[in-house]
Amino acid sequence: FDAIELWEPHLLRHGDEIKRYLSETQAIPIGALSAYSDVTSSSVSTEVWKQQLEHKLAQCKQLNIPVLRLFTGSLSSNDANEWDWIRFIERLRLAQELAEVYDREIVFETHPNTLLDSKEPVERFLSFIELHQWDRIGLNFDAYHVWEFGVDPAEGLTEWHPYIKHVHLKSAVRKT
Repeated sequence: FDAIELWEPHLLRHGDEIKRYLSETQAIPIGALSAYSDVTSSSVSTEVWKQQLEHKLAQCKQLNIPVLRLFTGSLSSNDANEWDWIRFIERLRLAQELAEVYDREIVFETHPNTLLDSKEPVERFLSFIELHQWDRIGLNFDAYHVWEFGVDPAEGLTEWHPYIKHVHLKSAVRKT
């Protein structure tokens, strides 16, 4: 393994043991922290969301984790309106700024029932990255979920390659 991914609930429960583990010479590095932060929620103010994100990035920096993996939240692309996208873009701008400060990257996962749950919204997200030249924001390419929403994973990897900063590989023969 080049690195492992750490799930945020494990960090919250076992932080001291993880820090001890990382101090060992034989420790496998942590390549990404998989955390939760609802970027699309209107029930959490942008200021509170920013503070939560900053805390997660500080944890990544402290543990030398280069990538923070997030989901966009629980709003599906079918249920999102233009105001939801505007909020998302504003928070992406803040995420880019904070990622620069903490020298980390933030990736958002392709996942069912989130803003990135089909090809068109993923491509819209990638167009914002390109338009704003955000170099710290990218895509967490979950091959299984991409396949679930009808995109051939090999084609998605090829097409979205410049924006993919982290990949989840899974094997499956049928959709759940």
